[in-house]
Amino acid sequence: MSKDITREVEKSLKRLRRMGLRVHVEYDRDMKEMMEYAFIFIELDSLLRYIARRIEYPNKKVYVEEGWVVIKLWRQIV
Repeated sequence: MSKDITREVEKSLKRLRRMGLRVHVEYDRDMKEMMEYAFIFIELDSLLRYIARRIEYPNKKVYVEEGWVVIKLWRQIV
């Protein structure tokens, strides 16, 4: 992997980690196409926690249902 792509990916990983996300990177090279790839994987639970932290509504639940990220908000009716 070239130093340029590695350096840029590492900067992105640091930024994502500062956001509180758990990330993992894997590199690949396709010599036939002369391409270098970097795949960044973000743990879904850490992404859901990040979304929940960004929502300032007091009563909330963030979860995945049938391929969708669901944000449930509620309040008690008085």
